[in-house]
Amino acid sequence: MAPSLFPTKAPTQFPTDTPSLSATEGPSSTPSEKPSHPPSENPSNLPSEPPTTSQPTMFPTNPPSFLPGKTAPSFWPSDVPTAYPSGFPSTAAPSTPLPTFIPTPIPTPAPTHRLITRQSLERLVLSASPGTDFIGASGQALDWMLLDPFSVGLSDDRLLQRFSMATLWFSTDGPTRWGYSGWAVSDQNECGWGDRDVHFHSGTYMVREIDLSGDSVSGRLPIEIGLLTDLEVLKLDRNPIGGTLPSELGFLTDLTVLHIFFCNQVTGMIPTELGLMKSLVELRLTGDLGLTGPVPEQFGNLVGLQRLWLDETGVTGTIPVSLCTQQVNMVIDCAEIECTIPCCYDVDGTVCGLEPSTSPTWSPTIGPSLNPTCGPTRDPTSSPSMGPTSGPSIDPTPDPSLGPTVGPSSGPTFSPFVSPVTILRSHLRVLVLELLPTTSFSDLSSPQSRAVEWVANDSYTHSEQLSDDRLLQRFALAAVFFSFSRGASLEQTDECGWVGDWFEINCDSGSGVVSFCLGWGKGVTGTVLPELSVLTALTPLDLDANSLAGSIPPQLSTLTALEELSVSINDLTGTIPPELSTLTTLTWLSLGLNQLTGTILTQLSTLTVLRWLHLSSNQHTGTVPTQLSDLNSLGWLFLSDNQFTGTVPSQLAGLTLLFDLCLDSNQLTGTVPSELCAIGITRFYVDCAEVECACCVGCG
Repeated sequence: MAPSLFPTKAPTQFPTDTPSLSATEGPSSTPSEKPSHPPSENPSNLPSEPPTTSQPTMFPTNPPSFLPGKTAPSFWPSDVPTAYPSGFPSTAAPSTPLPTFIPTPIPTPAPTHRLITRQSLERLVLSASPGTDFIGASGQALDWMLLDPFSVGLSDDRLLQRFSMATLWFSTDGPTRWGYSGWAVSDQNECGWGDRDVHFHSGTYMVREIDLSGDSVSGRLPIEIGLLTDLEVLKLDRNPIGGTLPSELGFLTDLTVLHIFFCNQVTGMIPTELGLMKSLVELRLTGDLGLTGPVPEQFGNLVGLQRLWLDETGVTGTIPVSLCTQQVNMVIDCAEIECTIPCCYDVDGTVCGLEPSTSPTWSPTIGPSLNPTCGPTRDPTSSPSMGPTSGPSIDPTPDPSLGPTVGPSSGPTFSPFVSPVTILRSHLRVLVLELLPTTSFSDLSSPQSRAVEWVANDSYTHSEQLSDDRLLQRFALAAVFFSFSRGASLEQTDECGWVGDWFEINCDSGSGVVSFCLGWGKGVTGTVLPELSVLTALTPLDLDANSLAGSIPPQLSTLTALEELSVSINDLTGTIPPELSTLTTLTWLSLGLNQLTGTILTQLSTLTVLRWLHLSSNQHTGTVPTQLSDLNSLGWLFLSDNQFTGTVPSQLAGLTLLFDLCLDSNQLTGTVPSELCAIGITRFYVDCAEVECACCVGCG
């Protein structure tokens, strides 16, 4: 039953010849005359107011698991990490010149059949890229892939690659800016989208090079670029690309060449996570004047680096000593960046820290020899080049006398790739999709999206390191509050302690929320959300006498402990979900005074402990089911004011505990069976003009 702040709904006792019911099992007062609907529910009395394939390894093995089924708080760290965990393989510096990639013919694989749904694809992407929000470019890529016939049958690795490349295309204004490059997102193999701009491993069809040099692409580099973990070369120079460099570039641990220079409009600091790119040989950021902040100390971990350009930027700070001991060829702005050992070239060709008369000039292989003109400059018939290949030989072993400077175990502290808020947001989305696969987070204004965002940023959630069950419970309540336009009532405290004049929440220390009730006649608007099904310990769910719209969600069938479901006197539409027949612990089902349609489901006969069934004042049709006679605990049956046809079934005589039976204001005809009169129903109402009844006490 509902908490005490709600009105009593039924007679106080049975007649003396009727077995009594406890207060928790049924209503409890006897009116002197027949109401037009169940007691205390008269509106006039209201106040005015998957994939089955294994997931690809996109992250180091040490970060928290995002996969559903893990019991929390396993994904919560013991404290906020100060060092990014080691998990990437160590790669020695290449000793041979960098290769030139030649395109390979792309075969078309035989078609296979593997259903791709929005939920399965979102879960796959979130497991590898927790920062993806499916808004903007990533949302466009997701929508496109759901209609893409080529995606059907691809492995998880290929799906992630295809999603990443589609996101890159949308994020960099591909539909309007990529005319020269030949790129086009299409229903063909993604390895062939960019003609000579994309190269791949012939055995796996995993992309290893993307060269968009001077192709006039704009927009920004998306975080989903980090999904291309087989990538070895990424050239984006001489394009008006803006925004910040995503820290997810650090996932590209096989990358050997990264060019983002001349005419780019990137801003912000260089991500420290670039220090994880152990295979990197060549890094060029020349002319990116929007780059600011210090040279990342983590560059000292780039054991394979041979060439580095940081000239004509806003970067300051000091070059790590280990890069000098590795004999890395470097061009910097000596006036802004310090080289403690004379091993760096200034933009004028002199060695930083030496007088011009004694300073050697730079080698052609390291100086700014490329044409800084924006836009297409390549010979369309030429093959992509990996850049300069000459230069001094490199011993990747650091000088022992300088102490340990290379490697994440002894090197500088790394910041995490993603913030705790992003991790929690992703983790919660996966948990929700596991329970409610049809949930969509694409609409940022939806109650579900707002609830996830609120929980992810909630200080109480982070400080208490809540279990998965508590995260879902907190999410469900937040979603309900946002649906009821009452998000302002949310407090960053234990949700079991939330109080208000329009709702009541009760909890059990071991089970969580055990009751949720809206105040009678509080005028609450919104819908009955499927997310209520997350509160699996609920015994009463009472939403009576408000202004709720929409349909009754079938997901409520998962509330297997539910004893009372009351949503009467609202504006609900649709039919009674057949799934409610699984709620075999229900003693009270009140759905009256709504706009429900359809027939009374025969499946409701499974609710054998039901005491109260109220379906009056709806738009139900059909006949009164004979199977209702199986509800042998029923004391109150209200079916008035509907569109039922046929006769009164004699099988209702099996309801020997029946106290109230209201069948008036329908289209029933015939005669009430004598055996039904024989059970002694105290209050029995029919339409006397159409139905002959020897035992009825009132007419409709």
